[in-house]
Amino acid sequence: MSERNKLSNNGDEYLYDKKEAFEKYTLVKVCKACGQKTEADSKYCSNCGKPVFEDSEDLNNQYSMRWHDFQMVVMILGGVLAIANGLNQLMGSVYMGQGITADRIYSYYPGMKSCDTFYGIVLIALGVYEFIVRSRLNKFQTNGPNSLKVLYILSIVGGLIYLLWTSSATGINMLNSSSLGSIGSSILFLIINSIYYSKRSSLFVN
Repeated sequence: MSERNKLSNNGDEYLYDKKEAFEKYTLVKVCKACGQKTEADSKYCSNCGKPVFEDSEDLNNQYSMRWHDFQMVVMILGGVLAIANGLNQLMGSVYMGQGITADRIYSYYPGMKSCDTFYGIVLIALGVYEFIVRSRLNKFQTNGPNSLKVLYILSIVGGLIYLLWTSSATGINMLNSSSLGSIGSSILFLIINSIYYSKRSSLFVN
């Protein structure tokens, strides 16, 4: 039998269960991911959304987050690389590896300057957005997984526009096996990540 005691409040007396009160107000769990304290009966951390209940090890085995952790590292590198490539595109230094200057390319194909400017801005914007998406995923925000889908879709669409524009400006078909393979890999990762995060949607609650 639980010990019940009288609690007085403004002259009124209430019965309360000491065991229930102790469990409700003093038993807390600490999230291993972020250190946030949460109530004993909580299944997920109120701060980062990761599982904190006693059988969280089983849940982690069921919903492995290794790919997510890998994504967090890759997205830092991807964001930096996209911004760097965008700057190279804007400055025309993207042609330096081909042993030719941007001015010479633009003298032969005047339309390429506008094309490179457009794609440079797109790459920089995608790089900045990638850091925003990474932050949302890392904080287990509700819109994180959908933001990642948008990132991939924008990247695919931007790349296709650049290839078609370049083909039009130069008269050379840029939709070759290499460029199509790059777009295909982006589509594949879009599908993989969509499936991966849809199975873990319950974790993204912030």
